[in-house]
Amino acid sequence: MSSIYTVSEVLFAGMHHWSRGRQPRFKTELGRMSYFFSKDEAEKAIRANASHNSDERMSVYRYFLRELPYGEALYASEYKSEWVYDADGVLLDHSLCSTCHRDFHTMEFTFFGRKLEQIRFAVGDIVEWYDGDGNVWLGVVAGIPYSVERCKDLYETIRRSPRFAGLSDEQLFFPLDSSDDSYVVVNTENYMESHVHVSAHYVSAPTFPVPRKIRERFELCIKKYKNE
Repeated sequence: MSSIYTVSEVLFAGMHHWSRGRQPRFKTELGRMSYFFSKDEAEKAIRANASHNSDERMSVYRYFLRELPYGEALYASEYKSEWVYDADGVLLDHSLCSTCHRDFHTMEFTFFGRKLEQIRFAVGDIVEWYDGDGNVWLGVVAGIPYSVERCKDLYETIRRSPRFAGLSDEQLFFPLDSSDDSYVVVNTENYMESHVHVSAHYVSAPTFPVPRKIRERFELCIKKYKNE
C-alpha cells in the first residue's frame, strides 16, 4: 500500500453571512476526520454523508479529501493530491501537483499549468477562499493560475538553454510548483496592502449573497484590475 486517504469535514462556525468591515469573512471549524484505503471508498463516504438530511449535514461547508504517502512523516500542509467537495458531495476542484518534500525535484512536485477549462475564474470575479485556518474570505480575482500553454513556453525556454543541453526532463529543474497553481485575490484597490496568493482549489464562488455595500466597494477593485 503506497497511499492512504483522509476525508476532513470543515463546518460552519455559527455565522451564516459575511462579516462587516474591510475584510469580509465567515468562520469555520474542523469536524470529523476519516481514513480510507482507496479514493473510491473515501468518495463513497462523502456522498453518503452528503445525502443525509440532518442538522449535522447542514453544518458542513466543505469536505477535503487528501492522498497521503503511507508510512511517511509529514507536515500538516503536505499531500500527494487533494480534492475539494461541497456540502452536497460535488467535486469543486483539485490540486495538480504534490506538496510532499519527498517529491521535491520530481515531476509530481512540478506545476505544468491548468487547462483553460480548469481555470474557473477570471480577473474581476468576486470569489471566496478558504485559508486552511478557520476562515473563509471574500475578495476579487486580480490574477489567475498559469495555463498549460504558458508553462509549456516557460519550460521550452529552459530546455533550449545551453546550460541544460543534453539533460533529460528528469534531470532538469523546473521552477514552478504547487505555490504557482494559485489565484491572486485582493479586497482593496491597494494591491500591495491586500493581495494574497491562494491555492486554486481553495477558491470558489461566494457561498452567501454579497451585500450591496461590499459589492459596490469591490466594483472599484474590479474596474482597476480588469483595466490592467
